[in-house]
Amino acid sequence: MTATAQDIMSTELMTVTPSTSLTQFARICIEDNLSGCPVVAIDGRIEGIVSKTDLLERLLEGGHNYAATPDHRRLMGLGEEGVFAADGTAADSEEELYGRVEDIMVPNPVTVSPDAPVSDVARLMAEHRIHRVIVEQDGKPVGIITSLDFIAHVAAGRD
Repeated sequence: MTATAQDIMSTELMTVTPSTSLTQFARICIEDNLSGCPVVAIDGRIEGIVSKTDLLERLLEGGHNYAATPDHRRLMGLGEEGVFAADGTAADSEEELYGRVEDIMVPNPVTVSPDAPVSDVARLMAEHRIHRVIVEQDGKPVGIITSLDFIAHVAAGRD
């Protein structure tokens, strides 16, 4: 029997909304050990996908110099864990400084249905040069497959 997306997808799915601040997205990535996640509207429909790479590119384009001053490092709470706004920093200030997820997300992400063959998922990942595919049903995410999920599947010697 041929393996399908639902056989290898992760169903514990963290999502963000387009209005999530980039500082909050950074926190989510660090606290939940994520490299990216689906972006959903209030009704749960998929609007895009966002990754730590998208965040890094945004920060670099903005010319942010994180090591510039001790005050800047304190404000952002920059440490080994990553970028955080300091306690008491208003969400509006975070958005003003860095923006929101909608500013960096990739709209119309690659999606597959739960019954898509794993080989089709791998082909899509290679063709689009991406590391995650959203498994969706009725326009809403039900799982995610990362390149590591696929590699684990292959390493286990499954079909």
